[in-house]
Amino acid sequence: MRISALLFVLLNLISCGREGGGANSSSVTQQELCDLDGRAVDCTSIEGADGEGIDLLEAVVDVPVTVTGSEVTFLANRVSNNSGRRINCNISVRAGEKYRYVVQADTLVLQTSEGEVEMRRISEGEGLAGAWMWSGYVDQGMHLIRKFTVVENRAIIRKHCEL
Repeated sequence: MRISALLFVLLNLISCGREGGGANSSSVTQQELCDLDGRAVDCTSIEGADGEGIDLLEAVVDVPVTVTGSEVTFLANRVSNNSGRRINCNISVRAGEKYRYVVQADTLVLQTSEGEVEMRRISEGEGLAGAWMWSGYVDQGMHLIRKFTVVENRAIIRKHCEL
């Protein structure tokens, strides 16, 4: 008799753990939030794999510059456009355009026409000279890697875009 009572209790415990429309079930589903570069966003707004392949794009410009004080001034127009199936990867600078910057140890805060970006040093160099990088997710989940390299009187700006 003890075994059948124990078996009855165990079956009740197992059946209570299953979802089945009991008193504790709710028809309201909670919105899922995902981390998108430090922000909480609705997971449904993030594009993922669609089964038809990924876009892996790169845009690069090499442009002469002058570096004075806390500004980088571009001396020529340069454009690099790369279009994929779902995303575009673009860089554009104009002659006379200025990027303001601040270097603090291995951190570069760069104010561009696209906004402010905080990069970390990825090469040897003093001051602004050398290579800098930022990586994160933008828009609807596109992975973006930005690289900014200053060598003497030239700047190389590179973007890797993936979705």
